[in-house]
Amino acid sequence: MRGASIVAVAMIRFRLEELLKARGWSDYRLAQESGVGANVIGKYRKNQVKEPSLYVMNLLCAALGCGIGELMEYVPDKGARKASSRRKK
Repeated sequence: MRGASIVAVAMIRFRLEELLKARGWSDYRLAQESGVGANVIGKYRKNQVKEPSLYVMNLLCAALGCGIGELMEYVPDKGARKASSRRKK
């Protein structure tokens, strides 16, 4: 692989727990407002989503009246660094 590559993975964290708490909503209420299943919402709330869906995130943002930047945040991994692009000789 040429060029720099990421060695440690940074994390995208969903802020759904905070957003629901601020509105006094449950997973069930958000499910009703968004059309997204409560089990799926639970995975986003607990940051257990393996492959986030743009479609689901759009529905959540629309129901919560928030932007994508409010729904999720970037949390850098303290150990993240770029690997050198130099090859060993």
